[in-house]
Amino acid sequence: MNTIRTIIFDLGAVLLNIDLKKAVAAFSELSGKSEEELSSRIYETTLFNQHEIGAIDNDTFLAKLGEELGVVGQSQALAAAWDKVLLDFPQERIEMLKKLKPNHRLLLLSNTNELHVLSFNQQLARENGVPGGLPELLDGVYYSSRMGFRKPDPAIFKSVIQAEGLKPEETLFIDDNPANCTTARSLGFQVEQMNPNSGDFSFFKEYNITY
Repeated sequence: MNTIRTIIFDLGAVLLNIDLKKAVAAFSELSGKSEEELSSRIYETTLFNQHEIGAIDNDTFLAKLGEELGVVGQSQALAAAWDKVLLDFPQERIEMLKKLKPNHRLLLLSNTNELHVLSFNQQLARENGVPGGLPELLDGVYYSSRMGFRKPDPAIFKSVIQAEGLKPEETLFIDDNPANCTTARSLGFQVEQMNPNSGDFSFFKEYNITY
């Protein structure tokens, strides 16, 4: 096994605990529509994907979401409802990153949107004492909303490889999504698929990574 020099983390359900059901419940309360209806309708539309690749800005996303839900002119409430998906950064994960950083290059590759980028970085400052947000904890931060691609598209992985000059065989990719892990593996990365929100990084010992 090659020595791991770089670790690429996913964000949601890996470093940051998330719960999509909480956002659906908040949208339901705002719109009066059932959670079951919203679960089947909202995430099957292209709206969220467009926002995650930066094809539409925050204002357009919220306006279109309001139309979809029948909640027009309530962008602030919709943004707050969408933020409900973001739970917490357990402090032990923050401390882990701080301990890993001196000996490894730490990167983030996340499917996310600009509303959430602002919110979770503010959350890190407010709740975890990290005023600089994720860029303070990591050596490189890659958001789908600024790259024009989403995982598992190979293009987003290849962009990071090129930008960072990575050797995939010396890079550990950590994600909770099977499709993302499959693409990473096909490109030569070392890969670990995590159980969502588990915080279980015990696999590090298999790579002789200590912190």
